[in-house]
Amino acid sequence: MSPPSPRRAAGPLLITGVLVVTVVVVLSIVAGVPVQVLIEDPAFLLGGHPLTGMLSNLGVLLWAATAAVCGFTYWSSASLQLPPLLRAYVGLGGAITTALLLDDLFMLHEEVLPLTFGIDQKIVAGAYALGLPAYFWYFRSLLSRRHVLLGASLLLLAFSLGYDQFMPPGGEWRPVWEDGPKFLGIVAWFGHFTLMSRQVLEAGFHAMPVAGVRGTEAAAVGVPAESVFPDGAGEAAGGSVGPPSMGTPSSWAAKARGASVRRTPSRGPRQPG
Repeated sequence: MSPPSPRRAAGPLLITGVLVVTVVVVLSIVAGVPVQVLIEDPAFLLGGHPLTGMLSNLGVLLWAATAAVCGFTYWSSASLQLPPLLRAYVGLGGAITTALLLDDLFMLHEEVLPLTFGIDQKIVAGAYALGLPAYFWYFRSLLSRRHVLLGASLLLLAFSLGYDQFMPPGGEWRPVWEDGPKFLGIVAWFGHFTLMSRQVLEAGFHAMPVAGVRGTEAAAVGVPAESVFPDGAGEAAGGSVGPPSMGTPSSWAAKARGASVRRTPSRGPRQPG
């Protein structure tokens, strides 16, 4: 599947932007919310300090970056010869990250769902507590003890969620104990899925035949894992994402296409006729 040309991609992107603005205007009319409330910057609108909510905003940016990385990886690897489980992991991870992003950005489980739909936030917290472990358990064959970032992320986010649910409100330092671990958990979440996405794309590049590729282009496709992660540096940078039975991105690629990576023998200089 070849990527769309810039001209073909421009139309859907601009239409999406117009639809978002239209939804905002319609929501303002239907819900009776001043349009300025839905459009302008919160700190400016409420007369707050420019750094209001700085840590929360940085966390939202990291959620968005993670969703973008996963979405790009899933879309870009559509034409690559990869085991479906690999693409499914980053694709579903991007969808889950988008849900967490929207929840965090619009305070869904804290304000919108309880006040608008009568859904207690403890129900949402329980859904997270059950859904996330189920997701990672299903894809456990792709994960290993090397992924300390994933474990750290889940522990930190769980601590933040538990503190929010079970600790009494109030206290000057409560935001530090609740939102500090949450931000660190988002950072680790971003690191985990960024490394996974990189390894998925590497596996796809390794699966591509390099016949007809010359010069510096050969560095982008069909290169062995040792060239990407020399001297075991792959483990330091994330390395193999699975236990020994799962192998490396190179072995995934070889299994995906049913043969080892093919290479075109180099040609010597042309002899004068």
